[in-house]
Amino acid sequence: REFTTQIALARKVYQPDGMYFVPRMADDNRGRWFHQHNLELFQRLIRGCILFYDVDPNRVYITGISQGGYGTGHLAPLLADRFAAASPMAGGAEVVYENLRNLPFRSEIGEHDTMYRRIELAQKTHENLEELHQSDPGGYSHLLSIQKGKGHGIDYSPVPNWLSEHTRNPYPQRVVWRCHEKDGFYNPHFYWLSVTEVPSSGYYHVIAEIDRETQTIEINAHQTPGDKAEEGDITANQPLSSTDLVVHLNDQLLDLDEPFVIKVNGQVQFSGIRARTPSTMARNLAIRGDLNYAFPVDIVLKLHEPPQAEPAH
Repeated sequence: REFTTQIALARKVYQPDGMYFVPRMADDNRGRWFHQHNLELFQRLIRGCILFYDVDPNRVYITGISQGGYGTGHLAPLLADRFAAASPMAGGAEVVYENLRNLPFRSEIGEHDTMYRRIELAQKTHENLEELHQSDPGGYSHLLSIQKGKGHGIDYSPVPNWLSEHTRNPYPQRVVWRCHEKDGFYNPHFYWLSVTEVPSSGYYHVIAEIDRETQTIEINAHQTPGDKAEEGDITANQPLSSTDLVVHLNDQLLDLDEPFVIKVNGQVQFSGIRARTPSTMARNLAIRGDLNYAFPVDIVLKLHEPPQAEPAH
């Protein structure tokens, strides 16, 4: 019944016009949107809509109600580089807040929606996002909308319009990425960064910033073992060495005709010029399924090996 109701709302109520995808759980016995089969489904869906239905990859949004609100809270940080904005409704979950640095995030919830601590968790999410915004004012745009007098049943109509006001920037100057796990799945790509090996357990934590004026990329990259990650022990962080880190570049990010420098944890890992190649563009397009991520230059940083400067050519 809820499934058919949402289809009717998408047809007659939700504005603006667009392509609305309203999924039903593929497996009621594993009824959580963050299970791996759903993660794979959503990525295939987005890719197919871009390829076959002229969907603008910079205007893809995610929202959900109740269980779908929890799903939005889990999927938005994991796949933040895919979306232009995200909004859980009538749901609250503890999420990977730092990954939302470049993804506008709105929670829509009733003031009396206390079951399963929904409003408490929604408020906690936005308290954390506000703390991150205060320390990083260029990021973490967020909005907590509490509907007065409402419980679990709320007015859904404000959210689609709010979502549609946003357009994804696929090339943010600063990227904050915790490469973390959901039901055995890790996203190996995040905006203009990738890893060649996902963690066997625990997570990677990468903060990268581009300064186009100085042609410099500064990266802070660490890993946290699985047992310490579960305990939340950030003192156990170690310099990232379990994977190569790939920096994808185009002319929107840097002037690729001029030399540039990449530093990781304060150490120069690359210095020089790298030629654009069609094969690199084709490979990235095939992997990511998004023209914005068809980068012509890849710099593979082998963090377990001594860094080597590359001569200009």
